[in-house]
Amino acid sequence: MNDELICAFATAPGTAALAVLRISGQGAAQLADKIFRFGPIGSNNSTRKVVALNGYQAAYGHVIDPLTQETVDEVVLLRYKEPHSYTGEEMVEISCHGNSVSRTRLLEACQHAGCRLATKGEFSKRAFLNGKFTLTEAEGLADLLQAEEKQAQKLALQQLSGALGRQYSKINSDLLDFEAKCQMAIEFPEYPEYDISAAEYKRRTGELRCQLQVLLAGYNQGKIIKEGLKIAILGAPNAGKSSLLNAILDEDKAIVTDIAGTTRDVLEAETSYKGILYQFKDTAGIRKSSDKVEKEGIKRSFKSAFEADVVLWLVGEPADTALSFDNASTSAPEWETYVQGNLPATKLLQELQAKGIKLFFVVTKQDLSVCKSLFCEIKQQYAVNYPVLPCSVYNRTEIMQILTSLYEYYLSLGDQSLQQNVKVSSLRQYQGLGEIDAILQKLDEAAGGSLPPLDILDQMLQACLEKLALITGQKPDEAVIETIFSRFCVGK
Repeated sequence: MNDELICAFATAPGTAALAVLRISGQGAAQLADKIFRFGPIGSNNSTRKVVALNGYQAAYGHVIDPLTQETVDEVVLLRYKEPHSYTGEEMVEISCHGNSVSRTRLLEACQHAGCRLATKGEFSKRAFLNGKFTLTEAEGLADLLQAEEKQAQKLALQQLSGALGRQYSKINSDLLDFEAKCQMAIEFPEYPEYDISAAEYKRRTGELRCQLQVLLAGYNQGKIIKEGLKIAILGAPNAGKSSLLNAILDEDKAIVTDIAGTTRDVLEAETSYKGILYQFKDTAGIRKSSDKVEKEGIKRSFKSAFEADVVLWLVGEPADTALSFDNASTSAPEWETYVQGNLPATKLLQELQAKGIKLFFVVTKQDLSVCKSLFCEIKQQYAVNYPVLPCSVYNRTEIMQILTSLYEYYLSLGDQSLQQNVKVSSLRQYQGLGEIDAILQKLDEAAGGSLPPLDILDQMLQACLEKLALITGQKPDEAVIETIFSRFCVGK
């Protein structure tokens, strides 16, 4: 229970039919009685009180400013009694007209009555501290508020509903059961029913690691569902990068001319495909240049590539191969070693692979006969290790095939048999689960497949439980809690 009263609007700023103000904390109803009057504007029904309302009971009336006694707005008030509210505390919600003046004056009236403005996510933080949801459910709620696509909204709802939390509870239960038996075996070695055999140890740790690895395996997809698939479009000048972006978006987003080097900065755009957000970056054409601005643009092209999930490397007409960096001087920027002609050099391919970034070759201008033969050449050279796609911006089928290939890559990141399972999308949770799995793996490696000493086993199981408690919030870490709830808006 928090004695400090807080208030904020739960609805977004801007003109609307209604705006909803929240007040939470012990004494919320008493504070409301200082500003709320039952009945229409001009009436003074002083006999009725907000504190006398039942929980979930609404009342029509108006608000006055306790400092000036001026009428603020005509409103509807709804009372919540603890613990049956969003925060678990006593709460009041006031719906006023959704213009900026009414909103501002209502906030001022609450402050004059003794309420302070809430900080970002403070209502949800109080709900968490009062046991209304777990930390993983809170992260799901934050993701739900920020979801831009259907799949992201569905995943966030799964987490908010506790589906992921139930899997954590199963792991926690298995760890506790194993750790309890381990302690009994240490305390009462004379009782054979508490013995732990090597076979039982292998079975239990194997089951635990299987649960962990299923969750870990879903992270790559979960991250993309939550954040979107980041795609960088690279290639030589006039390879068709901006034209491809415009064709994908079906709008003139990027300037397209026959002048090489038209795009000099990174242009970002988004679209969705089958419920997944695609985040494209159109980049400056890569070539040797003495122009300071263009060189900076090319540097940003490679920065975009290393920040992406996928790189689309566009190859245009064969004449582009004249743009070579083979004779780059020792003082040349590092990115000049990333290309050979109009193709990515081995160094770049290796570095992208090491970072887990997928590269697609897209051979453009397939409406030209010379580029059709180029597609066959690129496919013969690279198709063993990389997808090679044909593309003409005038062929909608080929544009859609690029989008489909990107979606198929997203699907390949997960186990198809686990598509219906809830996925981890939080880096914090993913790293925590990885640490638990690493503890069990190192324990097994150190024991050489045999039963480790029971005191060591007990310590490692306790370490796993502590790591899991940090993930779920059972062992609060204030810095983590503050970070999570800072993602919320003020009224949430």
